Amino acid sequence: MTPRILLWHWNRKGGGPRYTWELARALQRRDDVELALSFSRQSDYAEPMRELGLPSYEVDTYSSARGYAAGFLRLPLLRRRFVQFLREQQVDLVISTMSHLWSPFVAPTLKRAGLPYCLVAHDAEPHPGESSRLRRWTLTRDIAQADALIALTHHVAGQLQARRPDLPPERSAVIPHGSFSFGETPHPVRSLPENRAIELLFFGRVLEYKGIDILADAYKLLRRRYGTRVRLNIAGRGDESLYGAGLRNLPGLQWENRWIGEEEIGDMLAEADMLLLPYREASQSGALAAAEFAALPAVSTPVGGLAEEIAGYGTGVVAKALSGEAFAQAVMELIESPRLYSRCSEAAVETALGPKSWDSLAGLYVGFAQQLLEQPAAPPAPDPEAG
Repeated sequence: MTPRILLWHWNRKGGGPRYTWELARALQRRDDVELALSFSRQSDYAEPMRELGLPSYEVDTYSSARGYAAGFLRLPLLRRRFVQFLREQQVDLVISTMSHLWSPFVAPTLKRAGLPYCLVAHDAEPHPGESSRLRRWTLTRDIAQADALIALTHHVAGQLQARRPDLPPERSAVIPHGSFSFGETPHPVRSLPENRAIELLFFGRVLEYKGIDILADAYKLLRRRYGTRVRLNIAGRGDESLYGAGLRNLPGLQWENRWIGEEEIGDMLAEADMLLLPYREASQSGALAAAEFAALPAVSTPVGGLAEEIAGYGTGVVAKALSGEAFAQAVMELIESPRLYSRCSEAAVETALGPKSWDSLAGLYVGFAQQLLEQPAAPPAPDPEAG
């Protein structure tokens, strides 16, 4: 059968809208699936979504806590119209590409309408530093209400299995995060620079779990060893009073403490020589997804899905321990071996064009959808708040 899938994504910013758009484009190119969309009119990718020309249900979401609360007045009508749209499009399966704060209030309506609901769970638990009571409750409820789950790494899949032991194995899948492309063609395979400083890059929101203290300790060791041959650029918004104490006044350091627009990312990655991921905890990394297409070797701590993503594809080096010294040693491995550096750069491009290309991942999505639709309906999940 040809499955009729709706991709559901009501978040506005971050990597989620881009992820959904990339996946929608790849699915649209296939002739073994029919596709519809539901997205926020306030999304950064609202216009690119419209340009796909697919049947779409657009919603007004919110941009503040007050808007979130006021939105509950609109939810009953929004849910009815959403289900009406799904029935008009004869949708077989709803795939939420990322949990949204309204998801727990909409998912039960889908279930009552007999529409199976699959959640792409980027995380099984909120990360330290972004874990509010509301966020934790939302994610817990969303995972519990899903008829099927997709994880982006085996690490997260294991966590989801622990949270949903009732879910049959055939109703879960691991489909990696696709590589983000900020250019028409991938960056050529890189060589380690010889006649200029090596540009180290940390990219993304600066939060508690991102290991900025580990990065600071490692960078001090690298400057002690290489002097002006290494420089560090931190590109992302963060509270310097909380996370920047160990970085103040370090030589050769630049911190662009602001939201980095998508139009800037391509040039930023092109100018870097190495992506640094010193995280204390991780599911997977959108920054790594962008670095692959840019042929940028990466260094990570041995945590969560990061080690799995990098070691599994050979796109960088994983530190042997969770410390500044071990992280610095991992960076040194690439600096001291130009051959290893170029090999990791080549593997990054091969990964972006092969197993983590959106066309490859779209095939996995369609296969999983067909598998789900051939199975009997999933039993109801136990209420996580019961008892």
